[in-house]
Amino acid sequence: MESKMTIQAMLQGTEIYVPDYQRAYSWDSDMTASDSATISSKQVAVFLNDIMDYISFERQTHYYLGHFLFERRDNNSYNIIDGQQRLTTVEICISALLSRIEELNGQLNDDELTLKEDILARRTKRHFHTVDYDDSVFSDYVIEAKLYDKEFINTLETESQRRILSAMFYLRNKFSKMDYKQLKTVMYAIANAECTTHVVSDKSEAVQMFIFQNARGKEPTKLEILKAKLMYFVHIYAEKDDERKNCLKLISDKFAEIYKSISILERYHIDEDNILLCAYRVHKDNLTAYFSQDEIDKEIAVSSDKICFVMKLTDTIAYSFNAITAFVKLTETRKYEGMEDLVALGYFSLALPFIVKSFALSSEDKNNLSKALADIIARNSIIGTRAVLEYRLGDVFSGVLSVDKVIDRIEWMKTTDDWWWAYWNNNAFKMVIDGEMWPSQSVKYILWRYENYLHRNGKGGYKSLSPEDLRAMTVEHIMPQTLPEGPNTGYDSFDGDDAESRRMSYTNQLGNYILISSSHNSSIGNSSFSDKRNTYCYGYQQREIQDMTLGRNNWTCADIDKRRKKLVAFVLENL
Repeated sequence: MESKMTIQAMLQGTEIYVPDYQRAYSWDSDMTASDSATISSKQVAVFLNDIMDYISFERQTHYYLGHFLFERRDNNSYNIIDGQQRLTTVEICISALLSRIEELNGQLNDDELTLKEDILARRTKRHFHTVDYDDSVFSDYVIEAKLYDKEFINTLETESQRRILSAMFYLRNKFSKMDYKQLKTVMYAIANAECTTHVVSDKSEAVQMFIFQNARGKEPTKLEILKAKLMYFVHIYAEKDDERKNCLKLISDKFAEIYKSISILERYHIDEDNILLCAYRVHKDNLTAYFSQDEIDKEIAVSSDKICFVMKLTDTIAYSFNAITAFVKLTETRKYEGMEDLVALGYFSLALPFIVKSFALSSEDKNNLSKALADIIARNSIIGTRAVLEYRLGDVFSGVLSVDKVIDRIEWMKTTDDWWWAYWNNNAFKMVIDGEMWPSQSVKYILWRYENYLHRNGKGGYKSLSPEDLRAMTVEHIMPQTLPEGPNTGYDSFDGDDAESRRMSYTNQLGNYILISSSHNSSIGNSSFSDKRNTYCYGYQQREIQDMTLGRNNWTCADIDKRRKKLVAFVLENL
């Protein structure tokens, strides 16, 4: 492979692999708010816009696609170490262009067939392979360009698979608006784009090159830096070649597991930095420890067995990612109320080290532990105290985890009047939930818990809501913030100088909130209560409002007070 060449020349006659210890496809794609039938792709859009800008300026030089770093596998086969996101997007882009050209003309001409064979595949021999767990999807829907609809994207297993198909969908849509001449111009601008390459012979050299390149302005993730650092430590501290090769292979295998976990966890909106922090806290057995690259450097400096330190830390990180992946998958069974309560919070990084430590425990123990952690974390968020919860739970986290001890500590914190612990007790909690509350994520969570409580104790008729369902829900003011015009609104009127402040004090009470879908909320707006009441037929809370106002078409301050007391009693008993 030459040090400077075109993309077509680089791919021609070679096989390039994204090794599993590298990150899968991560260029984001999502449905646009303005048109649910269109898939918008942030980084892919930038990539395409850059190409289009280059074309519009009619430059004489080739477009430059950047530098690529490879590790040699054999004569014409390479692992890509740096540049895999760009190269994956090139493959997707060329496939989408060729598909559109074939659609327009009925077939490809000889030049276009040659380009397809050089960049995508020559017969059954492909030039580019993504990570193993995504490669079958990549082969079917990029290389072979099989058709699919947008609903199919959401059925795929990993977020990286969804990103691949979203990018393809987005580019197909863009290219469908171009004529043949424009398509050819874009295609050859990419195929003839220049790039520089560097090939190394083994992982040790690749790691050194990765660190060197990323010290020059690039911004890899904390996890990517740590991976490179751990492999670099092996390179400089392993005394024998066999030990070095074996350790590098083990680290590569562990990070292959980690990146597969990440591709699954992304759909649950769990940030990888939070899991890395969790893994470090498990590694240190300290709930208040904070991860930094400097801390790793300090630890390796004082370690008496540096290779052992590297391998143990790598194992703990992989174990943590695996444990959390298994945990969230277990919530999908809809069998474990406590686990769902925790996942639905959306901000439960404090609980992650406990989840990892409980990995080998029974599902019942994990569920009970999750319920307790969900309660105290929810209280912490709703109360908004600056007191640090980690300090109060640190001692029951350290050592061998006892679920009973954690639960006992949390239950005691709900009732104690000891000043250092009382920030989360029932009195502090009641003071917040019994007054004005803005329609925050915390209020939405309370109403979600209440809906599922009503489901468990009701007569049936409506399904319980999953954590995923919660993301599509909104908080509705039954008595709206802005009253509708007209004489028969169905809401109490307020007189006097302080009328507006008194009205808002009722409007923003827990008893005046209800959980409804986003589309439902948009459709009813600031309607009269009679109009709203007629639409309240999609859940237990909505049926509860129907029952509370049976035979009448008004929603009064007395109703808000009555429901607030009921909700406050529920929250104090169940959170």
